[in-house]
Amino acid sequence: MIRPYVLADTNWKHLKDVDFELAVLPWGATEAHNYHLPYSTDVIEGTAIAEEAGRIA
Repeated sequence: MIRPYVLADTNWKHLKDVDFELAVLPWGATEAHNYHLPYSTDVIEGTAIAEEAGRIA
């Protein structure tokens, strides 16, 4: 499923002619959390907020 409002899910073909007025970017550290957690642990909530903001915009 392509979610054009999530940069990681789309591609240049879908975005090249879009005129964006706002971008919400998740921000946080990317670091190892031993063997049991992914690198994205620190940005999971920020990413979810940014994706939802893009969906409802």
